[in-house]
Amino acid sequence: MGSISEGSDGWLAKTVSPTAEVVQVVVYTANTVDDADTLAVDLSDYGAYTPLAIFGAEHTTDGSVIITEAPTTTVSGSTITITVGGSNDNNPRVFIIWALSYEITWTALS
Repeated sequence: MGSISEGSDGWLAKTVSPTAEVVQVVVYTANTVDDADTLAVDLSDYGAYTPLAIFGAEHTTDGSVIITEAPTTTVSGSTITITVGGSNDNNPRVFIIWALSYEITWTALS
């Protein structure tokens, strides 16, 4: 299991809707990403804070979508750590993260 970082060796992210209350952050990894690799994305770098949902897909190196993945995540502050949850090594992944563009604290329903 490896940890990959933003930039040339790992992944790139882009905010899709930066002025909305719900922001989409799209993360696209290099084709060297393996099953169980981790990515730590600081959502505040993209105007997002509280993650709501994530979608993951694995691609072949030619860009074809070959499988939908269900990555596992942990959240600490505004950083979401994604653990790649597929079965193939050396393929690019795409993760779409939906998050609120402001910080909130969740309160349990009674």
